[in-house]
Amino acid sequence: IKRWLETDNFCKLVLGDNPYHYNAMLEGSVSLKHNANDDGYIEVTFRTDSPYRWSDDVIVKGKCENLIEPLKRKFLNVGAKTIYPIIKITAPGVTNGIEIRNKTTGEYFHLKGEYTNWTLEILNKQEALNTEGNFTNLYENHNGQFISFIEGKNDIEMKGSFYYEFVYKNLYL
Repeated sequence: IKRWLETDNFCKLVLGDNPYHYNAMLEGSVSLKHNANDDGYIEVTFRTDSPYRWSDDVIVKGKCENLIEPLKRKFLNVGAKTIYPIIKITAPGVTNGIEIRNKTTGEYFHLKGEYTNWTLEILNKQEALNTEGNFTNLYENHNGQFISFIEGKNDIEMKGSFYYEFVYKNLYL
């Protein structure tokens, strides 16, 4: 604990059994209180770098293998702010494009072209694509749109032949 308290960086802080996390850094001094009867506690003051607290990672995995009828999934953002999932797409074989549509927001991610044995990480908040494999003209084949999850239910439709993994955190006030 002492080593964590002496850092000059923001660190993950979880209080008790609370499922919420904060990004916090010690501010000021640490005060040790003890009553000489085996009971004691430490008083500390923390500063956070955000007005929000967040949940553990929500991870949703699955497989999409339909080029005609979209695979439909519901994602729930129980937080108080729009969030931007990281989406990892992998295809061990050949696939002809990727389509991900958030029917709730109208956002539509489309990557056309044929790809073989590849991995794509869609960083929606940064509006960036990270790749492993043979991706020729990646950005030229992408429609330039990314996906977010608004508060509440988000209806997602996907087309293509790939495995997917959505990772996000709910943000709370």
